[in-house]
Amino acid sequence: MDFTFDTFHPHLNTKFILPFQDIDDWELTLTEVTKLPEHQESPRPPFSLIFHTPNKEQYLNQNTYVLKHETLGDVPIFLTAVGPTETGMNYEAVFA
Repeated sequence: MDFTFDTFHPHLNTKFILPFQDIDDWELTLTEVTKLPEHQESPRPPFSLIFHTPNKEQYLNQNTYVLKHETLGDVPIFLTAVGPTETGMNYEAVFA
């Protein structure tokens, strides 16, 4: 699937699940969908996503994870931790 800003924007503030085998699944909420400045090399208009999880004690390593969403299905996304908040941790995915 070729993901775009319009793929994710309708799902702002919805839950994505990251399943694990050895520990409980993580629930991430899509909290931001942002258009980024375009450049000539981009195969699509670039955008970024911010996900929030209440997990403060553990964090995900920078990697591609398959998130499950009730409408979008299985979504492979490269996530990078961008910092803790008072209520958990934020992760960013950039599509350029």
